[in-house]
Amino acid sequence: MSFGVDLGDIDPYGGIESPDGDRAPTKVIYVGVPGATVRVAAGRLVVDSPDGVTLLSVPAGHVHGLALCGPVGLSAGARNWAPRTTRGGR
Repeated sequence: MSFGVDLGDIDPYGGIESPDGDRAPTKVIYVGVPGATVRVAAGRLVVDSPDGVTLLSVPAGHVHGLALCGPVGLSAGARNWAPRTTRGGR
């Protein structure tokens, strides 16, 4: 009886490399607050709550990945920034 399929060698990092050459992604921001908004302002990645309160503000250049979980808004500026810094966008 077989309970699964042998997938062979799996890269646990999904092929992502950080800019400094490490295999594991570093400094990934996960946003899962329903109704939150992610934007870029003055060179910083900013996460705002649905009420407009800033939940997080970090230098955008320090973020190597961005994961949105659920109904999270992404501003046009953040959409422009994300492909250049996250998976597959180099």
